[in-house]
Amino acid sequence: MRESKIVELLKGLSSSEFKKLGEFVISPLFNKSENLILLYDYFSKFSKDFNEIYIDYSEISAFAFPEEKFNESKVRSLISKFVRLIESFFVYLEFEKNFGYQKVLLLDALNMRNLPKSFKATLNEAFEYQNKQYSRDEDYYYNQMYI
Repeated sequence: MRESKIVELLKGLSSSEFKKLGEFVISPLFNKSENLILLYDYFSKFSKDFNEIYIDYSEISAFAFPEEKFNESKVRSLISKFVRLIESFFVYLEFEKNFGYQKVLLLDALNMRNLPKSFKATLNEAFEYQNKQYSRDEDYYYNQMYI
């Protein structure tokens, strides 16, 4: 049987990342749906071993929509939203790792808002950061190109 996307994504998380995903899910900045928080709670019971996970739509429905009659399309929609949330979380994790790229994006934002003092200070920070990099990998050259 083909593995569902949600199962694949959950299996790709370490236990510490799964906990951090919980923080991400409950943050009103990233999620405004109480049902997605409930779905995270549902999946947390499998967090010790996602290899044992089985997607049971009726069980998820009872967990996430306890007052409602089973509706498979509603559960599928909720799972799709959760998949998008996990994908956003992966992007967030990668963004968090790359300080140079954060500075590049900040420079773009400051430039678009015509904030020259902040732009100049951030540009100097970005140059200092780049000059301190020992590893001249693809991230270094990518950031260098955009600074």
